[in-house]
Amino acid sequence: MSDVASPQNAVVTEPGIARQKSANVVLDQHVLDRIRALNRPGRPNLLVKVLGLYSSSSIALTDALTSAALSQDAEAMRQAAHALKSASANVGANVFAEVCKEVELAAASGKFEDACLLLETLREEHKKVLQALEARDLAA
Repeated sequence: MSDVASPQNAVVTEPGIARQKSANVVLDQHVLDRIRALNRPGRPNLLVKVLGLYSSSSIALTDALTSAALSQDAEAMRQAAHALKSASANVGANVFAEVCKEVELAAASGKFEDACLLLETLREEHKKVLQALEARDLAA
């Protein structure tokens, strides 16, 4: 991972800057704070657990999307993109969730080639999410 900070790799910056660059924020701090608020004393850190599970499942779903594209299975692409979209929104990876939504809609509407073209963007955004989790030391 590069030592050079960029808005695309930002997790969350100072409040004013974060609002200005909200489209470039990889993980929504408000969503993470809501998950963190569910922690109970003496219990395992729920945020670390949720984000660790998200990390591993998002990798599997991204791989499933790629496999579905290679086998030209639009329905499998739609299902994997839908699951990935929901999981990503639940952990505040909103930009990534939007890309997943685009893939899901393209696959569902019979625009298989468009869905496949979006896969590179999806993989790039997924990488940013995983890097953000790693940078915050939240991923398992």
